[in-house]
Amino acid sequence: TFSVWQTAPKTIASAKITPTTNLTIVDTEGSASTDDLNEAEGVPANAMFSLRAASAARTVVVKDTTGSVQFLMAGQMSLDNSQDTITFCNFDGTHAYEISRSDNAS
Repeated sequence: TFSVWQTAPKTIASAKITPTTNLTIVDTEGSASTDDLNEAEGVPANAMFSLRAASAARTVVVKDTTGSVQFLMAGQMSLDNSQDTITFCNFDGTHAYEISRSDNAS
């Protein structure tokens, strides 16, 4: 059987988001054309979560190893359309380890 994950929109604030579900649709702060995302705070240990951009008109740049709750990944990724995704697992409650990414440029 499938486990259904819920989706929640989040807006970047000071380069951070606090995901509340496993699927997070991320938007830039103040609808800026581009914004850096350095941290995903409050993700429980051993939780998996995925991010995607809210709009093709705004680019979310997920940064590698920046901030106190770091994304550990193979270099930064730009979510520059709503079909791009990146998935992480937070094994230790402190670091989000990249599991996969998909750049689905339209």
